[in-house]
Amino acid sequence: MIGFAQKCIVCNILVLVLLRLSNDVVTTGCRQIFWKQSPTETCFGNGLNAHLVMLIIIIQFRIARNKVVALIRSAKRRYFHHQFQLSARNPARTWSLINHLRGKDSSDAKPTDAFTSDHAHTADIFNRHFATVSGGLSSAPKDRSGLNKSTPASAFLPTLTIDELARIVAGFKRQKPAGIDGISVSVLQRNLDILSDILLVMLNGFLETASLPLDLKIAIVKPLYKGGPKDSVDSYRPISVLPILSQIIEKFLLQCMTSFLDKFSLISSRQFGFVAGRGTTDLLEEFSDELHDALEHNMYACALFLDISKAFDTVNHSILLEKIYLLGFRGPFYDFLKNYLSDRSQVVRLDNQLPFSNRLPLKAGVPQGSILSPLLFNLFINDFATAVPKCIVFQYADDTVLLTKHVCYHKALSLLQDSVYEAASWFTNNCLVINQNKTKLICFKNPLKTMVTNAPLLLHARDCASCKCTAIEYVNSIKYLGVFFDSDLSWNDHLAYICERLRKISWLLFNIRSIVPTNTKVTIMRALAYSILRYGITLFAFCSSRWQCRVDNILKNMLKSIVYNRSSTDNANLFSLLHMPSFKAFFNQTVVLRHFWNCQFKTECSAPRILRKTSRFSVPFVKTRHGKAIRKVYVPTIFNDLPDSVFSATT
Repeated sequence: MIGFAQKCIVCNILVLVLLRLSNDVVTTGCRQIFWKQSPTETCFGNGLNAHLVMLIIIIQFRIARNKVVALIRSAKRRYFHHQFQLSARNPARTWSLINHLRGKDSSDAKPTDAFTSDHAHTADIFNRHFATVSGGLSSAPKDRSGLNKSTPASAFLPTLTIDELARIVAGFKRQKPAGIDGISVSVLQRNLDILSDILLVMLNGFLETASLPLDLKIAIVKPLYKGGPKDSVDSYRPISVLPILSQIIEKFLLQCMTSFLDKFSLISSRQFGFVAGRGTTDLLEEFSDELHDALEHNMYACALFLDISKAFDTVNHSILLEKIYLLGFRGPFYDFLKNYLSDRSQVVRLDNQLPFSNRLPLKAGVPQGSILSPLLFNLFINDFATAVPKCIVFQYADDTVLLTKHVCYHKALSLLQDSVYEAASWFTNNCLVINQNKTKLICFKNPLKTMVTNAPLLLHARDCASCKCTAIEYVNSIKYLGVFFDSDLSWNDHLAYICERLRKISWLLFNIRSIVPTNTKVTIMRALAYSILRYGITLFAFCSSRWQCRVDNILKNMLKSIVYNRSSTDNANLFSLLHMPSFKAFFNQTVVLRHFWNCQFKTECSAPRILRKTSRFSVPFVKTRHGKAIRKVYVPTIFNDLPDSVFSATT
């Protein structure tokens, strides 16, 4: 005879299976067969109703299950509370725990796992793939007429002092990997007092003789998985590691060159990438101002988003050196930079314990992983904006936008086509290639205006013989520097993208609401949720109220998870209770912090006569919602609403 406990176990297992399986898996017929042929009826006999016995067992099972689940949750809560207490003063460990809860602690794919066991052969395959682009486009252009402007001043190349050497070495991270020379930053920092004199003589010798040893021009390249098939070399991006001695010289040259360029204002004002005091936010705000200004004045704004193929890897060295010379880096400066760019090579290493690949030369491109490379690339494309004077140019490194505005759509497109002719000629003369498949055209306009987009925009030079060029693709929305721009500036696509990302953070906070301390949940929300909302909020803050309510609702759900299990909590005032801003308050806060010390968009009012109440700053008159989204309008408007006590702040 089967004992009562065994009967319960059998029934519990069957009930558990039925409860776990979905209706799609367990059909109605299967359930009827189970109830008709229940082991309860077989084992217990006909003394009791089988359905009643099964109901009792189900209740017992659920009671036991709930007790076990409660014990597991309690143990999990105590464990994580203890772990977060231990890591209270260790941010790295705290975020390691948070990423563990997010499921972000999975290791990246390694080439050694996806390719053959012959690691040396695999390294050579990667090296040939990474060096192919750099070795292909090295021929100098025939037309050099564009390079005719010269800076009269010449830059001076000073010698490296011991104080500058100490400051540069101290500025490197200790965890920085060693280059081909095997010298690590940590070893250099610990022994700098002993080695400083030797290093100073050695590095200044390189500068004075304009000769950098070949070993300091070799880069160690490590493939980093970026997505796609793991057994394809196209799914990996190269990460270069240069010798630390070479990086010291590069950092010193960067300081000298930046000082000279800033003194004579030689960097184009249209370049926002890798320039001190400028960034993506500055570019996006200025670009948004131009678009809103066009729509405020009932104009069309045609924008062409250019994509340059392998821009950093295809820089022609002879053209770059000629431009550097014209900008004022002559004599010893020019000689050293010429030697610095010549005879460069690279090797690939799949893992620190594996051998290097064969060395391959790099005939073009700025050195990947170099501190000096972003500045050299900026100097290479510095004259692009002057080559296309009929449009407004926005550049962030190689991300380039051409913008034209006009009350007539066809006239705006015609101006853009003329600018494309000039841009195509510039790219041809500078040995750069535009990726037409990734180049997009968009026309920003009032949604109430209709237009026919039958006029094509061709990406070619003016003297294109037997033209068979295909027209550039026209789109209604495009992602630029992380922000989605709609053709009517409604920000619908970007707000949908923002809400999707915020919901993931809300889901995380909901799942950990009972196992993570409140202060840690606040940190998670500030670091993850508000960082998503902060980037570009000065652009999309003028979206419809429907989107603002959606964002606020998601933020409220996060706040409810933060105050979970807290007694006497008023859900209506969660923002003020936790000192967290809503969508609109966060926008105002961002504008105030960004423009409080900047007087560019704040012009004080000068009333012709004494009035009872006057605004602190003058606000230009605008007619549409697009005008209200321009910085010269919304910045003084927000500051006029601030109390007078705010303006007495000194910090």
